Amino acid sequence: MRATWLSQIPPSIHLAPEDEQVVTRISEGIGNPRDCIGKHYRLCTSFDVGGNVVVEVYERTSDYTVDDIGELMRHFDKAYPNSPELFHGRFVEYLGGASGK
Repeated sequence: MRATWLSQIPPSIHLAPEDEQVVTRISEGIGNPRDCIGKHYRLCTSFDVGGNVVVEVYERTSDYTVDDIGELMRHFDKAYPNSPELFHGRFVEYLGGASGK
């Protein structure tokens, strides 16, 4: 299960933070081992690339649980209540596949 994630601190966004929840939510969660995202990753290394920017390299150590996916789905449902087509259906599809195994 080797999966790698690169995270830039601070995250690089082009819109207002509330309009870039995918980037900001992952960035906030991945470094927190108590978070539904961060508990599945370990920090391998980080690089100071200058200009007050750090790039962190994480390795995934475990699979997301149904509860983790549900928590993320609720977060994005609340963040984008007028756009369920962006995330809700994808989470439901994933959960259906995960629970069907």
